[in-house]
Amino acid sequence: MSKKPTLQLAILCDEALIENGKHTFRGLFEQIGATDFPAVHKKAMLVTRWGNGQGSDFKQHVIIRNEKTDKPIFNSKNLEEPFTLAETKDTHTIRGTLTNVLFEEACDCVIEIYLNDEKKDVELYFSVAKIKNVAGGRIAQYFRGRGALARR
Repeated sequence: MSKKPTLQLAILCDEALIENGKHTFRGLFEQIGATDFPAVHKKAMLVTRWGNGQGSDFKQHVIIRNEKTDKPIFNSKNLEEPFTLAETKDTHTIRGTLTNVLFEEACDCVIEIYLNDEKKDVELYFSVAKIKNVAGGRIAQYFRGRGALARR
């Protein structure tokens, strides 16, 4: 029997650790700041958890798009690895590291999540904004204070 799993969790953050058997998330994203463009964001993590499904050969990939132009900024399609859920009570957590993502311009971004090439209803949103110079000229992450964004 095969039953497609549901997406139970999706978080974009600086770091996701497993401590004492629990996931710990550090630096939840709403905005990436850059002093100049194009800008490269060195590292972020996207954590997803799938459950309430059963079967094998499930594959997840994500696409980050510029929301205004619909242009892909990042696509993990070539990084897919199949996973299996033996029973519906099982879960599978994916901790994907996004390295050296290039942002050509300041923009609002959407993260689309796919399972077996089918786009899921949940999308994550964040923005990339020009900020004043920070120490070392590196990209700085900060919060705008408008609350976490996850739209259905």
